Amino acid sequence: AALERDIDAVVAVGGDGTLSEVLSGLPRRTIPVGQLALGTANVLALELELPRDRRELARAVALGRTRRIDVAHVGDRLCFLGASAGYDAAVVHGLERIRRGPITRVAWARAALSEFARYARPEISVEVDGRLVPGSFGMVILAIVVN
Repeated sequence: AALERDIDAVVAVGGDGTLSEVLSGLPRRTIPVGQLALGTANVLALELELPRDRRELARAVALGRTRRIDVAHVGDRLCFLGASAGYDAAVVHGLERIRRGPITRVAWARAALSEFARYARPEISVEVDGRLVPGSFGMVILAIVVN
């Protein structure tokens, strides 16, 4: 947030969490952001097929190679991948409790089974652009599609 107003680009070095912090702190949404993906999952970098080599990334930034991505505000947080409430969110939180090191399919499966055994379906209401969606939901997933 303390960046100079006349910067040309920002490069985040880390994973999706680091990228989230960088995007949330930008003074303007028009500033191009590169990512040198050194995190655990690197979901956005994998989806966008971003260069994993620092020289290739520097070249892409210097050439101004950009892609627009959608973002959403979920409560007071900026979301650029997806968000969930209900069972999926419980699995994500369970995964954070049990995992050690990189996220694996086995860790996801363990978290999913563990949460399923004790899960109680909530009643979730959904509001989109200030309008309440009719119905009550047990799970909601917001997915931001990158094309």
